[in-house]
Amino acid sequence: MDATLQLVCLGLVTFHASGVT
Repeated sequence: MDATLQLVCLGLVTFHASGVT
């Protein structure tokens, strides 16, 4: 997996989790 893509995915998941909570 691309490191950049992994960072984007991780950031997106974190942002989504923060938004839901």
